[in-house]
Amino acid sequence: MAKKKRADHRRNPRRPTIVRRHVEQPAGDAEDQELMRMVNHTLYEGHPVEFLDLVSSIMAGAEEPRGPMGSSEERITLADLAETFEFVDLAATTALLHVFAAVSSDDVLVARIRRTLRERQQRLPAWVTRLSEVRIEQVVEMRHVLRDGENYFLDVRLPDGFAMTAVVYVDNNLGPVVKDGYTIDAPLDAVLEQARAAVDEDTSLEPVDPADARALMEAALEIEAIMFPPMESESWPACRPLLRWLVSLLPSGGRVPEETMPSDDELDAIADGFLASPEGRSFNDPDHAALLDVLVSLGATYDVQDPLRWSPVNVELLLLDRVPRKVVDRVQVLTKLPDLLRAFIRYAYRLRGLRTELLVETLESVDRWEPEYQRLIRTPRAQGAEALARMAMGLPTGLEAHDPWEQLVAAVGGEVELEL
Repeated sequence: MAKKKRADHRRNPRRPTIVRRHVEQPAGDAEDQELMRMVNHTLYEGHPVEFLDLVSSIMAGAEEPRGPMGSSEERITLADLAETFEFVDLAATTALLHVFAAVSSDDVLVARIRRTLRERQQRLPAWVTRLSEVRIEQVVEMRHVLRDGENYFLDVRLPDGFAMTAVVYVDNNLGPVVKDGYTIDAPLDAVLEQARAAVDEDTSLEPVDPADARALMEAALEIEAIMFPPMESESWPACRPLLRWLVSLLPSGGRVPEETMPSDDELDAIADGFLASPEGRSFNDPDHAALLDVLVSLGATYDVQDPLRWSPVNVELLLLDRVPRKVVDRVQVLTKLPDLLRAFIRYAYRLRGLRTELLVETLESVDRWEPEYQRLIRTPRAQGAEALARMAMGLPTGLEAHDPWEQLVAAVGGEVELEL
């Protein structure tokens, strides 16, 4: 889903200069720092979402980098930031500490910050000092028939009568994993009105059980937390600490919906149905039978475990990552896959009764990526366990010309532009 543009601090987590306790710095000098000026501006001007986004980006910048060398890098921790802000007694630092105390999951750090806050006397907006009263009224799911991913809209109510909307995008093609998230300085009703006007008939917007939504999003956040390379967008990971906290405010006790992998008999029935169909009758030979097993098996293993679910995005992943990396066979056999895939997609769309326009877009994805697929299957490359090991160590696999983490399209049912 496309988003309205935000201030620059959302593009990359901010890493402020740290003032240690043993360094003397008058409060007046600290107040003149760029970060403090930005905090004061967002704290008192406009909607609270700008301030919360800024603090979230600061907290994200203090999170431990990922990767083989991440833990050995010298970095500014959240405890370092809190120490700095405790040392400088200003309205801006007090407001920052209030958010740190609400959002952080470090109980020891939170207790220390709260002791400091009991000594602070500045007058601050109620929505900062009463963050424990923030509540989520409802959660609405945006789902497209192709199931590349779902957007979850959180109806957030702040003290002082402010409302905002938080959006979490859970990607099914790589997870389910949280791939993006952002906030909107408008109530959910206004956001949904704009969304319904922008989406097509293949997209639904329906309330979901808040506890189940929390369970699903927290599970997807856990996967995101170990992904390498990490997910990045205009607003992610800057928005991650804030959204992680907001999700935690939803009721507990929910369950993650289980995607059931088809049985071998069900997979055989899908393959047999295709081969008996008008689309599949010309593929009854050993080479195509082996490739059909690949399509059905990979479709049942990944994503939402539905061999009949094909979108432009998972076609791209199949041709440029999954088959070249996982399937070992002769080039003379692998080269036949795109034609079989086109026929199988036509069969699946007819069986599911999906619109012709969606079918055309998915077939165009096969056309677009086939040349690169044909190049990859003729290129020396790591496969299977070796490919995974080399990826984990940051070593080349032979598939670097296509980076699915960077190029994967995240939009559900096309881009949605919300002008609020």
